[in-house]
Amino acid sequence: MKGKSIITAVLTLFVLASVVTLVRKDAASHAPPGSAEGTPVSGTKLVAYYLHGKVRCVTCNEIEKSAREAVETGFKDQLESGRVEWRVVNYEEPGHEHFARDFQLAAPCVVLASFRDGRQETWRSLPEVWELIGDKEAFRSFVVKSVREELGELPRAELTSEPTVRRVEVALPSSPEETRRLPKLLDIGSTRCIPCKEMAPILKELKETYREKLDVAFIDLLEDSSAAETYGITTMPTQIFFDASGKELFRHEGFFSRQEILSKWHELGVELESKTKS
Repeated sequence: MKGKSIITAVLTLFVLASVVTLVRKDAASHAPPGSAEGTPVSGTKLVAYYLHGKVRCVTCNEIEKSAREAVETGFKDQLESGRVEWRVVNYEEPGHEHFARDFQLAAPCVVLASFRDGRQETWRSLPEVWELIGDKEAFRSFVVKSVREELGELPRAELTSEPTVRRVEVALPSSPEETRRLPKLLDIGSTRCIPCKEMAPILKELKETYREKLDVAFIDLLEDSSAAETYGITTMPTQIFFDASGKELFRHEGFFSRQEILSKWHELGVELESKTKS
């Protein structure tokens, strides 16, 4: 009888242990988007995220750096106590895709998410950082103020309208007919990336000036993310030079001036300068 009792007790403990393990796994699989993997968030906590994709631009990297500095210098005590946490996430990595859906992302962004006892209660995105990155002090003040508002240290300002995003005119993709018969300059970037914005008037001028000799096109990765994989893009902006048959001749990452572009076409055997400006 004792042997049977021992076996019964062992089996019971085994079943209980299995149930506990399953419950823990289920809880982990339903963890809120901001909770750390396997790390419970107790009490109240603010997670300051920088969420980005696989393709990075100079501006994207600068926003991450500046936002981290603003949080680390402005909330040193809160970071040490665990009241505030800084976290960088690539939302295109396997398992992280939900961040883009949960926070309704259309581009890399700073997001502030508030938690209570491990459950996310509120979140707030800060798309304004894209417009402020050129002013270091204004950028820092905005991030610090926003974090303080989410911590309850300042009254949160009511938004009366959507943040204004400055748009720039860019060259439009050319027709298939033009692409087949002309050398092509393809610029791949974003209308929010600062070097990309600086490229916009150059692309426009090249398209207008050399319309009979050169096809100039632009792809916005925020509108067509598949282009990153199609063209093997890892940095914004990237300029790709094609011959008239569509063969890639050269590519460049980052800002590329008008004169540098014309010089590169000359090196590649395509003469454009003989064309009189219209």
